[in-house]
Amino acid sequence: MKTSTYIILFIVVIGLIWVYYSGDGNASEVPVTADSYATIAEDGYQNIQLRYGKSGYSFNYVLSPNIVKVNQPVRITADANSLRGCYRYVQIPAYGLSKFITSSDSVIEFTPTKTGEVVITCSMGMGVTYLTVEE
Repeated sequence: MKTSTYIILFIVVIGLIWVYYSGDGNASEVPVTADSYATIAEDGYQNIQLRYGKSGYSFNYVLSPNIVKVNQPVRITADANSLRGCYRYVQIPAYGLSKFITSSDSVIEFTPTKTGEVVITCSMGMGVTYLTVEE
């Protein structure tokens, strides 16, 4: 191989290492914890927070809490400050929902009608999290 090929390969590897370990300056460190249950507020909604943060070894969407009751309305409030790029476009395919998150419009509401896991993803499918719906 030519020297220039080695230099390019070296730069790519260093870049990948930097991206892997640097994360996002607005991302928060989220301790790995057990699943948590949403409580039903006075207005009847189960309130959930969605943000971008570090959970375990990687950065991704983080839901807190992440377990809800079926047939009870859910209100997801997204942290617009932590969401960047395609992560601002939140989709819930099972319910035909999609929303571009802004600081003035960051709430998604729906009522889960069946039990199981509900996938929440960004527009490119890179950001993914799961909401568990139970009886």
